Amino acid sequence: MILYFGFWIADFGFKGYKRQILDFGFRILDLRYTVFF
Repeated sequence: MILYFGFWIADFGFKGYKRQILDFGFRILDLRYTVFF
């Protein structure tokens, strides 16, 4: 799980820092974050 978030942060970090925070918030609030996509 930790490694998974590590790769995700490294990937989305280049795409958009603000979007990274928003998506990370959704992941914490609801593990079924795939619903938002």
